[in-house]
Amino acid sequence: MLKKVKITLLIIIIVLLIGTGIYGIRIFENKLAEKCVNEDLIALEKEVEGMKVTIFGGSNEKTRNNVRSMGYMIRTKNGEVIFIDGGDWVDYDVVTSYINKYTDGMIDHWIVTHGHSDHVGALRDVINKDNNYKIENIYYNLLTEEWYKNNDARGYESEKGILDALKSDKILNRVICEENQKIKIDNLEIDILRVANPEI
Repeated sequence: MLKKVKITLLIIIIVLLIGTGIYGIRIFENKLAEKCVNEDLIALEKEVEGMKVTIFGGSNEKTRNNVRSMGYMIRTKNGEVIFIDGGDWVDYDVVTSYINKYTDGMIDHWIVTHGHSDHVGALRDVINKDNNYKIENIYYNLLTEEWYKNNDARGYESEKGILDALKSDKILNRVICEENQKIKIDNLEIDILRVANPEI
């Protein structure tokens, strides 16, 4: 009987420790989100191995129509500017503020992970709006409009929008990525782990 009580207590303690750890992480995330809202931060910057990495999109979601999104900007050791996705339409202003701050309007590289609006809404606006921006190299692997229409009702409008935007003459070079491809940009090497798969 005593052995069962000890095992039960041990299980309760383990569950409490796990719960406390998760609760602590949630508190940290909430404090960070609150800090972003209170200080009106929409981007967080970090230096990594001589590169400056800026994370934006979704960090200030309470004041931005509760839109969650994802985007990154990397400035390499020698100053090349790389955007990854860029976030949703609500991120357009912050994305363009970084374009204006770190480029002359020519963005060196833009990598698109997939065509959902929370990742490419801002990019779509960068391409479609009346501005002087150009993208030297854009990297992506997307499926056809017909595939998205038949298989992804949730993302279809955004996917159609980005496919149309990618035809723009504001883009100088288009690179259709392949699985296991390596892209070397300055001191950064990017591995393409997988690409759009029509079977999934």
